[in-house]
Amino acid sequence: MRKPQRYRWSSASSHVDKKIDTVLSQDCFLENEIEDWSEYLREKEDEQIIMNIRKCSMTGRPCGNDSFMKKFERLFGRRLRALPWGRPRKNIK
Repeated sequence: MRKPQRYRWSSASSHVDKKIDTVLSQDCFLENEIEDWSEYLREKEDEQIIMNIRKCSMTGRPCGNDSFMKKFERLFGRRLRALPWGRPRKNIK
């Protein structure tokens, strides 16, 4: 979408216009990080990040760096990262 602030259900308009919207814009973790929301929304997305988000969404796996994944694996007590494809190779001695 070219102007996210025009989309009815986006919190972008409340951030850009600095209006309080109790449904869409409460407790945004970026609130203190971004000074100019209009400029932030015009920034070009990093294609590698977009591809990683899509890949994780399609496989149903969490999206994050290695320390993020390790933290959540400990928290849930299970593996969240994908194992290598195929059968394990035989060790020939």
